[in-house]
Amino acid sequence: MELADEIFKRKAYDEKALIAYGFSQNGGRFTYSAPIADGRFELIINIHGSEIKTDVMELALNEPFVLYHIDNASGAFVGQIRAEAEKILLDVADKCFYADIFKSRQAKMIIDYVQSRYRDKIEFLWEKFPDNAVFRRRDNQKWYGALLTVERVKLGLEGDGRIEIVDLRESPENIDSIVNGKTYLPGYHMNKKHWFSICLDSGVSDEEIMACIDKSYIIARQK
Repeated sequence: MELADEIFKRKAYDEKALIAYGFSQNGGRFTYSAPIADGRFELIINIHGSEIKTDVMELALNEPFVLYHIDNASGAFVGQIRAEAEKILLDVADKCFYADIFKSRQAKMIIDYVQSRYRDKIEFLWEKFPDNAVFRRRDNQKWYGALLTVERVKLGLEGDGRIEIVDLRESPENIDSIVNGKTYLPGYHMNKKHWFSICLDSGVSDEEIMACIDKSYIIARQK
């Protein structure tokens, strides 16, 4: 697998962040170059839609350094080229890309909402469950939500396949009146006296979900 394929796997880019980083834009294509190996070589990154390609040019010859793309090529110099290229690619991934795991419109809305309102980014804590994430308060590290991808049957819902849900906090005295077994469910993998789940893209409005997030955030402060 190409180095870039592994680094940018399941990630999407922020166009404004690419421009701020130093990428040039030509139509829908973004290009960035950086010197490596004491300026004798140049790493080139091309992004067009979902396609991300990298190359290394040997500047003295104005030719691609072909060993960069050969997985079984060995040697100290090849290792140095790859290590320097990887360092730059990881920095680009960190500053210009975000995890593109969740597919439902409302999951993306929630990610944007908690980042813009509370300046919190979702965190992927479990290597074995790459499509599950949490968001928590920065002051006390308490979770106030979790985005999860779950088999419908595990939630007691009809139909096959998986569904995205958000787990949120609620006061115990209100849980029973909220849960309806369809769009609002008992908190999945959480203490069901204090948490409930909302099925995303299933009829609950964005405004209602945002209000529930706000309340969950407040409750997490009190815990």
